[in-house]
Amino acid sequence: MCRHYITYHHLDALTQLSDSYDVVVNCSGFGAKDLCIDHHLVPIRGKVIKVRAPWIKMAFYGDMILKGGCRQFDTI
Repeated sequence: MCRHYITYHHLDALTQLSDSYDVVVNCSGFGAKDLCIDHHLVPIRGKVIKVRAPWIKMAFYGDMILKGGCRQFDTI
């Protein structure tokens, strides 16, 4: 049996989680460098282009497709 639930916690380091969870989603944004203690992390600014594509019949999230994008490293 699998339980699905979401918990929110304030952390100063990912090591505080230890073995408490099977899956951790890290949404720390700008704080990721400090939270993960990884000074190689850099901000990335990006853009994507989505267009409506009603002819697409097999899609997971609606009738949109991703046409392309760009990423600019260390721009913030």
